[in-house]
Amino acid sequence: MTHSALKCLKKKIKVCSKFKDKSHPAVKRANLKAKIELTKARRLFENKLAANIKSDKKFFYEYTRSKSKVMVQMSSVLNKHGQKLSDD
Repeated sequence: MTHSALKCLKKKIKVCSKFKDKSHPAVKRANLKAKIELTKARRLFENKLAANIKSDKKFFYEYTRSKSKVMVQMSSVLNKHGQKLSDD
């Protein structure tokens, strides 16, 4: 997360706790600014990640796996006859 995104998030929290109303113009403005900064920070992070894929493949695939909605599960191993080999 970039410094500006963190700063916007802290300001958003401060404004939200001050006004306690989501429809207040200051709260709407703070929410929008924080959303824009977080999007920029995420895009920058992902671009850096893609640029360094040759040297840091493990971190790239770890990040992409964490963003996946489907969880990969191991199935049981079967032999030629269709019988399960192990319980692990």
